[in-house]
Amino acid sequence: MASSPTDSNPPSAVPLPLSLPAPPPPTTSSRRLPPPCWTPEETSALIDSYRDKWYSLGRTNLKAIHWQEVADAVTAKCPNASPTHKTAVQCRHKMEKLRKRYRSEIQRLRSLPVPRSRSSSSWVHFKSMDSMEKGPSPPSPPPMKIENPNHLNHRETLDDNDDLDDDDLYEELRSAAGGGSGN
Repeated sequence: MASSPTDSNPPSAVPLPLSLPAPPPPTTSSRRLPPPCWTPEETSALIDSYRDKWYSLGRTNLKAIHWQEVADAVTAKCPNASPTHKTAVQCRHKMEKLRKRYRSEIQRLRSLPVPRSRSSSSWVHFKSMDSMEKGPSPPSPPPMKIENPNHLNHRETLDDNDDLDDDDLYEELRSAAGGGSGN
């Protein structure tokens, strides 16, 4: 028998198997889990809980026990938001992503040609992240102590001066309002 030229050349394409092997069944010991779904309410609760804990620790890094407290607070604030409760690790990862998004929003806003305020971001969590990063409003300064060497009783001096200051302030407000016709 004579062979034809096509018989002597092997085919260049490799035949594909008829079916692909089935993926392995998911196991609970897998290190890679799908990212959790965060509702807007849970995200807001996370920001609030993290902010409170972060401020109470003097804005230092949270430790595992602190993250657990944050996760517990999120669960308490949103008990029915999702079928599973958030873990400390999930809260930490979500907060890291939120802070990264906040930094990118700040960079984006700074790169705009027209000067705009930071509150012009359309990101729903920008204002709460911005207020968290800026910090709590500073406490009001303590009242000034008025020292009067002519009086021996310092408490009486402060009380007397407070009354005088109130009268002076009232007169200033009254004159600024147009000669006493306004409040």
